[in-house]
Amino acid sequence: MALGASSALAQDLNVNISDVHAGKGTLRVAVFNEEGYMSSVVTSALVEARSKNAVVVFKNLKPGTYAVAVIQDEDNDGALNKGMFGIPSEPFGFSNLTSMPMGTPSFEDTCFELKEDTTVKIKMISFF
Repeated sequence: MALGASSALAQDLNVNISDVHAGKGTLRVAVFNEEGYMSSVVTSALVEARSKNAVVVFKNLKPGTYAVAVIQDEDNDGALNKGMFGIPSEPFGFSNLTSMPMGTPSFEDTCFELKEDTTVKIKMISFF
């Protein structure tokens, strides 16, 4: 009985990523909660950008409100490179992002509830 109750508290988050620049670098996928949004990750993963689509699965997350951010680190330098005027020169994406952001989207714009196993779709954005 206790085992069943314990597993009911852990959820899986599937992150489906599309429009990846295939064969270029690494996808850096980060899961945030509101408290640590864009500063302290709950969990993260690195995935080779082998094809146009990628799937990352985060297992056993506590139910709650989260946001996901992805950068495609094409040169594997560990950061999202930016060009003139601070415009990202590498692809990026956020959960629930439905339009081009002016700056970093807020937690409220990118968050979702994780109450059960959930799939989030992220379409990468590239300005170049």
